[in-house]
Amino acid sequence: MENTQLRNKLLEFIDSTELDIAPAPESLLIRLKLIEIYGMYANDITKVLEKYHKYQIHGKFGIEIIQSKLIQSFIYQFISTKDDHLLKIAEALNLEDIPIPILQAFILGYSTNNIDQSLKLYNDYIQQVSKKLNDVTKRSPTGLLTESLMLAFLSNKDREFAYLLFDKAIDNAIISDELEIATIKKVFKVYGDAYNDENEDAATQFFHNHLLKTVRDL
Repeated sequence: MENTQLRNKLLEFIDSTELDIAPAPESLLIRLKLIEIYGMYANDITKVLEKYHKYQIHGKFGIEIIQSKLIQSFIYQFISTKDDHLLKIAEALNLEDIPIPILQAFILGYSTNNIDQSLKLYNDYIQQVSKKLNDVTKRSPTGLLTESLMLAFLSNKDREFAYLLFDKAIDNAIISDELEIATIKKVFKVYGDAYNDENEDAATQFFHNHLLKTVRDL
């Protein structure tokens, strides 16, 4: 409760001072954080759209980055509420050159009601994205998409297909770095921890929450 009150006071301060549309370059970081907070913590989609429309006029610098965060927020809310309208908005907002985190978000989002669409999206892009590891994160675009699809199938309780996908990705050199392979394999532990409980409803909720957290952290 205390953290929420502090957050609300900070948001009110930013609104009153318009720090998010100040001419300073760092205001872009504030805009990004506000979209994230309203869209995936405060769950206030109306405010998210209000901010986005404001930034289209007064904060055009980095607007595509803001748009990506907006799409991510709508997918997050779709997973949370299962309201198809939110997914359609995310699709309508989608960028021509889709960033990897947004592809991941869509793969995870589609798994909520259409796992075949998750697989199709993966197949459409997996040969187009790079296999090269990021120097900082030590993750590759192919590895990230593969992990997301594995998680999508695990969220549908299809561990067998997730394992098949994992093995095929290694066999076909879609993922090849040993450290990344070990990192990706950890999704099976999450699944095991979730469904180790005899209470299946609790396990399903646990995995649902994990899916939401994964999308939020992209």
